[in-house]
Amino acid sequence: MLELASIPNADVVDHLLTDRAAWATRLKNARHDLAHANERSGESADESAAFWLLEITYALLCLVALSKLGLSPEVQRRALDHPKIQWAAHQFQKLLTTPEQS
Repeated sequence: MLELASIPNADVVDHLLTDRAAWATRLKNARHDLAHANERSGESADESAAFWLLEITYALLCLVALSKLGLSPEVQRRALDHPKIQWAAHQFQKLLTTPEQS
């Protein structure tokens, strides 16, 4: 996951994810939760965390596509100005202030 996050412009990715390691860990845990149904890695039943993780990961994949298309860091940065992406990033950043339970 961290390798994927290294494809777009680093400053843009840092603005989106804030903490790459925390994002990658949460994504890995979410994958494990799906693969091993009923054996959740976290104790929280809050599905909103998974939703915001999905949204922020989708935004990252869009940045990867923009980068692979050869679009400049400025264009990648402007993509983050979309209100839906800004809201998702804000919600994800709030999640990062809440420790993930294991």
